[in-house]
Amino acid sequence: MSSSWRVLDADSLRKATLVPEPFPYLIIDNIIRPEVLSEVVGSFPAIKKRGSFPPHAVACSGLFATLMQEMQSDELRDLIGERLGMDLTNKPPMVTVRGRTSEKDGEIHTDSTSKLVTVLLYLTPGWASR
Repeated sequence: MSSSWRVLDADSLRKATLVPEPFPYLIIDNIIRPEVLSEVVGSFPAIKKRGSFPPHAVACSGLFATLMQEMQSDELRDLIGERLGMDLTNKPPMVTVRGRTSEKDGEIHTDSTSKLVTVLLYLTPGWASR
């Protein structure tokens, strides 16, 4: 499957090691193409409040808007499902954007029984996964 993505790198998702325990998960380094990363981060919307917002509720523009489209694409959904051994066909994504956090955020929790997969994408400058 060739990718039509401009921001996300499908090969990094395809090549990421699947860790089976305690549940299947992937850590994907550099899923955003390095040549567009600074533009994606630079076009991140100004969010002055704490909380999670759907993309339509914030001012998405530039390559950040393209990233939001790719995050909601059938191609990404299908590739994630393939990697996790799940059929996600007709399972709609729910994408939210966060700009601010507080000490109340980040506690480990279960969202709901209806959520099948969670994808966290950090755009924090200087972040290292290991």
